[in-house]
Amino acid sequence: MPSKSDNLDKIAIIAEIEELKLSQASCYSTGKVDQALKISERIIDLARKINLEQFVKEQQDYIEKIRSTSTNKSKTVDLVLLSDKLKEKFDDYLDVDDIKKAHELVMEFKQKYQQHYNLSRYPSANYCINKDEEIWKGYQVEQDNKVESLDRLEIQFYNAIRLQAIDKANDVIDRAWEHIYTLEGVKKELYQRKWGTLEHSLIQKLKYEEYEEVRKTYEKIEKVIDTSKKLEKSGQFEEAKNEITLEIALIKLKEMNELLPKLENRLKEITTAIEEFQKVGENIAQLELDFQQNLKEGFFDNAISNCETIISFSRSSGNQELEQKYQAFLDDIKKSINEEKERLEKSKNLKNQIRSINIACLNALEKKNVAEALEKYQAIVSLIKEMKKL
Repeated sequence: MPSKSDNLDKIAIIAEIEELKLSQASCYSTGKVDQALKISERIIDLARKINLEQFVKEQQDYIEKIRSTSTNKSKTVDLVLLSDKLKEKFDDYLDVDDIKKAHELVMEFKQKYQQHYNLSRYPSANYCINKDEEIWKGYQVEQDNKVESLDRLEIQFYNAIRLQAIDKANDVIDRAWEHIYTLEGVKKELYQRKWGTLEHSLIQKLKYEEYEEVRKTYEKIEKVIDTSKKLEKSGQFEEAKNEITLEIALIKLKEMNELLPKLENRLKEITTAIEEFQKVGENIAQLELDFQQNLKEGFFDNAISNCETIISFSRSSGNQELEQKYQAFLDDIKKSINEEKERLEKSKNLKNQIRSINIACLNALEKKNVAEALEKYQAIVSLIKEMKKL
């Protein structure tokens, strides 16, 4: 029968084993796997001293579990590297606003490692998990908001159909598809089918004659707008304005007011273009005055700058006549400047020749070589006559 002393020793060893088990759990959770294994061996030694085989078996199973799940120190270091790579890829996806792929990346990482590691202890992994939770929650709210918008658009669509407002119904459909393309998964499939059916019903619900009239009117509007743009480009602003104004009046007579906004917007564009053209005209008028003044005072560089600015304004406003006029001025000025440069260069060369021959003439006179001096003098006279012709 065990003595009282033996029982006290046994109790003390069991208490020590329990403390070691707490230390072991702490080591494992912080990634100190080798230390946890050493504690297992210590527990086994203590348990065998007092013949507690259940502790021995428990620790042997524990060691086997750790080794089978590959949680040794070197692989813990690998997880640090894997976490850093996760963060790098995660940030890359966020940079291009691909929230879905970023979320899938984090979920895959968690599924693979969360069971065996306390991921909150790895800064990069912890950052990605927390950031993903925050962003994904907002992303889901955004998806729900888009679904609500689609439901509201569906009501607008039916109202447009009821009022035979073709343009409005088409606009609603276009806006709906913009939302649908950004949905994900089942929601996207559901609303694709629904709006595909609604889009098909748009034509089916309208009488063929009404649809044809609207279609032809819409095509005419496009042609009128295209014509107005060509007229505007060529500087015929009033003609462009008249094209649009007349078409607006015709649309109102047909009571197709849903087609008016496009024409009215085009009319605003023409009005703005006329105002800008008038401002350009004022600038050109001042530039023409500056050009004449610079030309008169011989400031040719300034005159060239005036010409080039007028040409640029004329080209942007479609005034080809004014552009050609000042292009001719510019060509003439540049030609005159080049000719003047050539004249000055020739005059300089002749002066140099006269100076050189004059020295030779004086030398001949000093040597009393009258014939040579006379020859040099005649050459000088000839060069002077040539200079006067320049």
